[in-house]
Amino acid sequence: MIITGFYRWSRRRTAFRNDYCMSCDQQVRADCIRAFVVLHVKRIPLVPLGFWRQWECSQCGRRPSCPRTARTSILTLGAIVFGLFGILLFWVALTFDKVKTAAILAIGTGFCVASAGLSFWCWKRSFAPSYNDRFAAVSRSESMTCPECGAGLTVNPASDTLECESCGIQRI
Repeated sequence: MIITGFYRWSRRRTAFRNDYCMSCDQQVRADCIRAFVVLHVKRIPLVPLGFWRQWECSQCGRRPSCPRTARTSILTLGAIVFGLFGILLFWVALTFDKVKTAAILAIGTGFCVASAGLSFWCWKRSFAPSYNDRFAAVSRSESMTCPECGAGLTVNPASDTLECESCGIQRI
């Protein structure tokens, strides 16, 4: 088995804003983290991918737009796969003798019941507002101090944003 992943070097906070975290299910402060990302295989860095920016929740550390539950499309795909596998087992059961047929039919019935249960759950599942809808309702950050060093924020005339004098973090 090949173990792959990403190394993130030189992680640095570059900005912060108020955001809605789907994992925490509340309005939080999100930090923009800039890091040099390298793809590794078996702990050997291979491909440098450059500097990437990613928003992270200040409470849980996950991306604010990442939902904490499985998406309905994934559950629907699981229901379809279970249903097809159950039908396949019913079709295979028609070709065997009676002793093996009962066991295969029982397993096929289990897959079909699981498929029906997942389908019903997807149909009855309550749909929460999307991340974009929740983010639109978030109020703008009014903090006048830097979360990194605690210094005051001043207006940068070039970008018309508030910026920390000592560490350069922007309030967005």
